[in-house]
Amino acid sequence: MTETELIALMDANGIGTDATIADHIDKIILRNYIVRRKSGKTEIFIPTSLGISLIQAFDKILVDRISLSKPFLRRALEGFLVRISNGEISKLDVINQLLPLYKQAFLRSSESSQVMILTFLDTNRRLDAGTL
Repeated sequence: MTETELIALMDANGIGTDATIADHIDKIILRNYIVRRKSGKTEIFIPTSLGISLIQAFDKILVDRISLSKPFLRRALEGFLVRISNGEISKLDVINQLLPLYKQAFLRSSESSQVMILTFLDTNRRLDAGTL
């Protein structure tokens, strides 16, 4: 995926603003979820084994609105930030609405650490075997 494609996908899903999209991309590179590589004259982003494993594990343990592999929570947060800046809602209101969802995601992830570990090991095995 090129940077242009990634930015278009983020924009379509309500993730980031013109001022923050570059920071979001830098953060996922820094966290080793993706790497930037040259493909001819074009730079592309490739998911790492860690990035793939996290998506697969979150898809197994977190569903619906609290899925961390889907844009729902991030989109909601971005929308609330706009509403805060417009004076339509308070920071405390946003915290009260989103904190329970993030807490639920954290607790489910913590309780499912074995699933996360096994998914990471399976992903690496499949990558090494060339079957992923």
